[in-house]
Amino acid sequence: MKKNKPRWKDLPFYERFARTCKRNGSADWMVEHIRERGKQKEKEARETEDK
Repeated sequence: MKKNKPRWKDLPFYERFARTCKRNGSADWMVEHIRERGKQKEKEARETEDK
């Protein structure tokens, strides 16, 4: 196992979902859209948590 490779269960939901979609044949633009939306939602959650 690669040392820098994260474990599947340690990845955030959006990343696991994006990888599953890519593996099942979804378009690359859709996979990137899922990742970007997930990162955006995570950032928003962190900002509201800090307030």
